[in-house]
Amino acid sequence: MINIFNRKEVFITLDMHKMAQARDVLSAHGIECIVGTVNLLDYGGAVGSRRAYTGSFGIDQSIIYEYHLYVNKENYDRAMYLIGCVSRS
Repeated sequence: MINIFNRKEVFITLDMHKMAQARDVLSAHGIECIVGTVNLLDYGGAVGSRRAYTGSFGIDQSIIYEYHLYVNKENYDRAMYLIGCVSRS
């Protein structure tokens, strides 16, 4: 089981399809992973969101979310190798 204390980040992207591809490669090789998302239009601690103040006109909807892929620290080196092989192809 992966939790905040035993995980390590192996991949960050704005492309949901690249994230799915990396996740599929890891799961095909038996490496458990979790995906975290960050809404780039969110203020973080403020009430509401940036979109509530400025709207979303002119913002590329494909890059609103940033995806973070985490694996167990024990699988970090193997996961980095596998994701590197996918990125080069």
